[in-house]
Amino acid sequence: MQVAGKLVKSFAWDFSGRLGNQAVSFVIGIILARILSPKEYGLIGMAMVFISISGIFTSFGLGSALVQRKAPDENHYSSSFYFNIIVAIFLSVFFVLTAPLIARFFKEPQLINIIRILSLNLILSGFTIVQNAILTRELRFYVLAKARIITTVTSGLIGITLAYSGFGVWSLVVQTLSGSLIMSIYIWYANSWRPILKFKIQALRDLWSFGFHMFLNNVVNTLYDSTSTLIIAKVFSPVDLGLYSRANSLNRFVIKYSSESISSVIYPSMAQLQDNKAELIRMGAKGQVLTSFVTFGLLGILFLTAEPLINLLLGKKWIGAIQLYKILCLSGFAIPLSAVTTNMFKAFGSSKEFLIEDLIKKGVGFLSMGIGFLYGIEGFLYSLILTGVFSVLLDMYYVEKILNYKLYEQIRAIWIYPIIAIVEVLIIGFFLRSINSQVLNLVLSSITFLFLYILINRALETSGYKLFSSQLISFLRFNRYKN
Repeated sequence: MQVAGKLVKSFAWDFSGRLGNQAVSFVIGIILARILSPKEYGLIGMAMVFISISGIFTSFGLGSALVQRKAPDENHYSSSFYFNIIVAIFLSVFFVLTAPLIARFFKEPQLINIIRILSLNLILSGFTIVQNAILTRELRFYVLAKARIITTVTSGLIGITLAYSGFGVWSLVVQTLSGSLIMSIYIWYANSWRPILKFKIQALRDLWSFGFHMFLNNVVNTLYDSTSTLIIAKVFSPVDLGLYSRANSLNRFVIKYSSESISSVIYPSMAQLQDNKAELIRMGAKGQVLTSFVTFGLLGILFLTAEPLINLLLGKKWIGAIQLYKILCLSGFAIPLSAVTTNMFKAFGSSKEFLIEDLIKKGVGFLSMGIGFLYGIEGFLYSLILTGVFSVLLDMYYVEKILNYKLYEQIRAIWIYPIIAIVEVLIIGFFLRSINSQVLNLVLSSITFLFLYILINRALETSGYKLFSSQLISFLRFNRYKN
């Protein structure tokens, strides 16, 4: 009961922290989007393609390995810390030297200084990898939640001030760097761990038995995610990339970060159950059901409100993002469902199988992406839907293969939620399409969908509704008892 209570509290903190952080980020993003242009967002997107790819080399999967390892000692923590910082400095210098080549590739001279300044972000992020792993292991998500919100508010205000002052794309650059700096300072202040003067190669080898496969997996994932941005930036234009990035950002506002809370809390908890397969499966199954209930409910709302949301919040200059956003909503289930499913066998210690499985997914994804781009940006986005279905089914197959939790049982546990969401979207969209008021359309669509989604799930007594309700009640009781 004590462990269950801790999990409920951790999930609640992480969920509310991520959701609160994204709510603030959402508002800040709206203000910045109204001041700045799609081209300026496209420029920052071009620069961040290479910075994001190199960011995974800063960690080399050691953060995940520290969370997964049963009992890491001081040698593991300190050696990982120094390794991360050394690699981050090396990569930062590398980008300072190669920035002119990248700018020439995109034919955008402005990128030279942008990339050079943004490369400092690698060093700042390197200081938080081990600290984040320790806080995650200890389920101290309240610290991470507070850090995210403080970071987002402060850096956002800095970015808005600079944007209003006419700094253009540099307001986004400074916002990014100040955010990493504030996050690092807060986490170091809130966590008592400090590195000792020890660097053991053997300690890194201990972690790499798991972490190396995770690192390769992160390389594949980041390359896959960055390829689409790279192609859009090179083949189309900074404006197209800006529209895509805003649409993608809106789509992930709730989906990625709310459902990610379930995954981030369950993973370290499941890692502690790696010797108890039955309990690990039970917890993972609950994660799949809870993620599905939340994700498909949110996706329905996001799809229905796409047009009024973008028109009201971002303005007419972003109207080109509406259709991109709606298509992205259709593929939004893949990220959270895939994350919580793969965490089941990742926590079991099967990092090699995790890598092999992900290589298969990305191979299919690259093929689908290549075919999709033949039909423009929208063709690429439609390909993400098919890739998402394949990825989730493959994840479930590997869970069956490694943990013997049958694929059909996993599907049977979650199929009802997308069906409910699709039926609601079709019916509500039909009846509300004649409403001309953007505000009224937004309010009625979201409220009607949410009300019916909860009502139908309650009437059918779905597992997702019961689980979500019980978690919510437990959290409210915990707070009442605490107060």
